[in-house]
This record gives sequence, structure tokens and C-alpha cells, in this order.
Amino acid sequence: MTNSEKKYTAENLRPRFREFLEKTHTADIDGLMEYAEKQLPQVLRIYFGVQCGEVYSLRDRRALEDARSRVQTDPALREINTASGSHLSQALKMYAAFLQTKYFQEKFPAKKKAKTIPPPEPQPRELTEGTKKHIETERAWRNPELRKACLAHYGYQCQCCGMDFEALYGEAGTRFIEVHHLKPISTYDGEHEVNPLTDLVPLCSNCHSMIHRGENGTMTLKELRACYQGPTWEIKVKMEDEP
Repeated sequence: MTNSEKKYTAENLRPRFREFLEKTHTADIDGLMEYAEKQLPQVLRIYFGVQCGEVYSLRDRRALEDARSRVQTDPALREINTASGSHLSQALKMYAAFLQTKYFQEKFPAKKKAKTIPPPEPQPRELTEGTKKHIETERAWRNPELRKACLAHYGYQCQCCGMDFEALYGEAGTRFIEVHHLKPISTYDGEHEVNPLTDLVPLCSNCHSMIHRGENGTMTLKELRACYQGPTWEIKVKMEDEP
């Protein structure tokens, strides 16, 4: 057997024939393939004189088409075709068509050595959140009375830009402002006294965020006012800058 003949064996052609049938949306592929492989060679030998051991040794497309034409006119073959659920005529038709397609005619690729597949790269964690976690932490207690005293004196107005949430957002902004510790609580060692008029200052959310972004840590109120370049409003009760 030549190298070319070795390529066109049942082992090589069977998966290609199945793929062709799947691509043509043929019904009952398993039944059709079983008939083509087991019954068709026998029918061809007995009724058409075609000597073939298996369907995958067939190469003559015209002989298959002629055989299919005879199935339509020969009473005995029509009976066989009917008993097979039309598998005889379908097998002749589809295998003849198969011989003209790329599935049969394309060269069989040489077997390649298995490549070493590198392990998959680690994937980033899924973009989800909401998992419940129990976290214990210790934080300094903030006295709400100090906040009240600060706001009672300065009002709900930012001491940097002068913004008033109620003036800009109406009822939704009523009595809303953040209060900043000019000297962060973390710099103290434990409980300490706080002057609500000199140690605390009302700031809008933007200014409160920015005052913590100084080059050397938290800015002073004077430094924050110096770098602010946005719109300003007159501050009704203004804290004086430290010298």
C-alpha cells in the first residue's frame, strides 16, 4: 500500500465524512453512516457488481450517481430503499457529493508533535462585590457634641470655598456639611481636649478630600485656601487663618 493509499483509509475518512454530513445538516447522521458503512458495500456488490470491501474505498462518483438513478427505476432496489428508510439513496447521494468536497480532496496533514501548552495566565478576580466579611478594627471615638458646637458657630458653609449645600441643592442639602479636624485625631495619644471653634472646621466634600492631599500630609486651612482656584462664595462667619 502506497503512502497515498494509507491516507485514504476508513480511520482517516470516517471523521471527514461525518463532518461533511454535519455541515450539510443531514438528518439521522448516525443511521446514515451505519448504513453506508455496513449495508451499502453489500448492495453495490450484489446489484451493481461494484467490488468494494468498504464504502471508504469508493472513488468513482459517477458510478455512485448512476446507482442512485437505478434505485428510482428498479422495483427491487426501490423496495430495499423503502425498507432502509431511504438510507440507500441518501448514502449514494451523500457519499458521491462527499467525493467532490474539500473534506475528501484536501491533503491529510502530517501528524504534528504535541506542543507543550503553557499554563494559563492568572486571571484577574471577577468584577464582583458584596461578599460578607467580618472585620474587627479599633478607631478613635468622635464626640458628636463637638461637631454640633462647631456648626452652631460657623454654620453649614465650607470654610474654604464658601459653598452652602442648601443654597445649591435645596432641601436635599439642608444641614449637610462635613467637619474636619485641623489636627488629625491620629496624631494624639489617646483622649484629649478639643476646641470646636479652633480645632474643627466645616468643609464641603471636595475641599475636605483635598485638604488630606498635601505633599507632607494634611494641609492647613491656609494652604488649602491658597491652592483653591474654583468658584467662591462669601463666608458669613469665617475662621481666621493661623499666622
